[in-house]
Amino acid sequence: MVSILSISGVRLLVVDTGTSAFLDRDSPEWNVYQESLRKFGGDEIVVVAFRGEGPYDPRVISEIIEFTSSFEDIAGVRRVDSIASVPIVLAKENGSVSLQPALSEYSTSGDVDFENIASLIRMDRIAPRNLLSEDETVFAINVILDSDIDRGREQVVSEIRRRLEGRPAWISGVPVFRTEVNSRTRVELAIFVPITLLLVGIVVIGASRRPWAVVVSLGTSGVGVWCLLGAMGFLGTPLSLSTMILPSVLLALGSAYIMHVLSAASDATDVIDLERGLLIVSRPVGLSGLTTAIGFLAMSTVSIEAIRQLGVFGAIGVVVVLTATLSLAPALLTLSLPRTATGPINGNLRLGTQRFVMDIVLRNRKVVIVVWILFLSASAVGLSRLQIETDIVLWFSRGTEIRQSFDAIQERLSGITPVNVMVTAPTDRTVLTAEALTSIEGLAQYLEGQPSVGRSISITDPLIQLHSGFEPDSAGVLPTDTNLVSQYLLLLDSIDQLRDVLTPDRTSANILLRLRENGSRNIVDVGRKVDEWWSSYGPPGYTAVTTGVMYEFGRAEEEIAYGQIRGLGLALSAIGVILVVIFRKPLIVFAALIPNLVPLAIAYGIMGLLGIALDAATICIGALALGIAVDDTIHVVSAFDGMVLSGMDEGEAMATAVHQVAPALVYSTAAVAIGFSVLGLSEFVLIRNLGLVTSAMVVVCLISDLSLLPVLLVSSGAVTGKTTRLRQ
Repeated sequence: MVSILSISGVRLLVVDTGTSAFLDRDSPEWNVYQESLRKFGGDEIVVVAFRGEGPYDPRVISEIIEFTSSFEDIAGVRRVDSIASVPIVLAKENGSVSLQPALSEYSTSGDVDFENIASLIRMDRIAPRNLLSEDETVFAINVILDSDIDRGREQVVSEIRRRLEGRPAWISGVPVFRTEVNSRTRVELAIFVPITLLLVGIVVIGASRRPWAVVVSLGTSGVGVWCLLGAMGFLGTPLSLSTMILPSVLLALGSAYIMHVLSAASDATDVIDLERGLLIVSRPVGLSGLTTAIGFLAMSTVSIEAIRQLGVFGAIGVVVVLTATLSLAPALLTLSLPRTATGPINGNLRLGTQRFVMDIVLRNRKVVIVVWILFLSASAVGLSRLQIETDIVLWFSRGTEIRQSFDAIQERLSGITPVNVMVTAPTDRTVLTAEALTSIEGLAQYLEGQPSVGRSISITDPLIQLHSGFEPDSAGVLPTDTNLVSQYLLLLDSIDQLRDVLTPDRTSANILLRLRENGSRNIVDVGRKVDEWWSSYGPPGYTAVTTGVMYEFGRAEEEIAYGQIRGLGLALSAIGVILVVIFRKPLIVFAALIPNLVPLAIAYGIMGLLGIALDAATICIGALALGIAVDDTIHVVSAFDGMVLSGMDEGEAMATAVHQVAPALVYSTAAVAIGFSVLGLSEFVLIRNLGLVTSAMVVVCLISDLSLLPVLLVSSGAVTGKTTRLRQ
């Protein structure tokens, strides 16, 4: 009935794989960005670049003129900038001013003086490295989109690509990245779930040797996922770039929980036997689901909508799948009793192997601890190199067309990543005072001197250029006389590009930056440098605030990263409290958490050694993997606790406990690892790293739970309260 009711919700479910959900819309900085959009228009730019055989290749010049005109009529485009449309500010000897593009005469004359065009552009303060490369072989068209960051981006980019079809050109920019993420994510949604179902089904059939077990496992977890999707549809939450991983992950988690149910029911010949077996595993399975849900909930402490949705609905999904595991799965099993009795869930695992391995582990406890300490010590080098940074460009693999275009444009021009610095005058003043203009020019030059900043453009650039034309002796000097500046602005008022750097009421100015580096740490660092410079040199009462679409993405990604570090601490504390409440023995908490924290540190250390940064995805691994990995720990501790209470000595109790739960742990870990490893098929490095690193981590945690955990439990006396001396 619940599944039938969910149909309506699933029909309402929207697939929205846009990146806007990763923006922090509840912060004061977001309001600043909205103010910037109102004052100066949108800052999202599609850069189209053509490369010629040599400087001012006539073929490339013709394409610049053709596509500058062609792109202007695309819906959602605010303006198109190129050397065919951006005016060159030129003061002539007779006192007149020319505001014509460099190629203004090209279309009307077949005899073109390229030397004159080149000399005009070289004197310009805006075009070089912005609209053409220093060697004058690469020319760019900057397609500036409207101020609505969520409207029609994909359609604009698709139309630009359609019109460029058959023409050799590089195309890049924020809207291009966002469009690629959207389209590719939809494709991955369609293939991840079937692959997960197939691989998890193979694991289940390998463990149980019964087709009905596959039906029970995938049917139960599938119903749980279906109900979650229905709930998301009813609540108006889309299947997004972040929540797209939930179907695959929950199918794997559900199959892992059900593996323990199948193990408990493997010898059942009637309902009473089934009930007896389920009573043994219900508590550890329930605790396992609870800790995993806590791992997901730890993500929801971040203020970013996309991560908050992943955390909340991930936790809801785990609870739904867990509920189905402890209700629907047993009900399905009763339909075929006693035919589903399979004997122990061992698959190809030999029954004596667990006892043999555990005997070696317990007889060599010092060696086990030393080995893990050595691994942990080696990972310390990697941990010292680990960086926290998200770079949307690095979401795409090297060799892909989108990555090649970005690298080509980034190398030859001033950069693609747009960042703005909005300067605002105090009440009843303007930004055209001498002190304000001097500070704007000083800040712009300071920022352009930074290695990561390729170009800075402000209102001072056309003013300096115009002043140099009228006053040759003052070449490169900023005019600071208010009346003179006002006269110059009257001459420049017809230039549309002026609106990008100065508001009509003259109360706010904008410094346009193009960054060479796209990482979130670098973008946020530029904002920090702006604050430091302006606090030292800016005029009193004036403010300078860093903003822009990429600054908002960078700031949000930093919030995700550091928010998840806080979330890991919360998850650790919550899981520890739950273990204390359930087992009522503090030493168990220590013995249970250490074998899961050590692999976590080792995994992060390896990431540091391999140069894999903690980004908006991999930073989530900590809390999530901790919640999942504690599952195995709970089953080992519960079984060991029960054996000790039955009167066994610690060594025999541990060997028997591992013998009892190891097969189910191995196969359930395999199911979870497969569920995450499927994400490794993603075209996005971001999702791929999340899947592969989490998959590897849960496997290492299993090894730790079958080696380090038994040693800690037996040696510390966590269950009996008696400490056993470590012996060789």
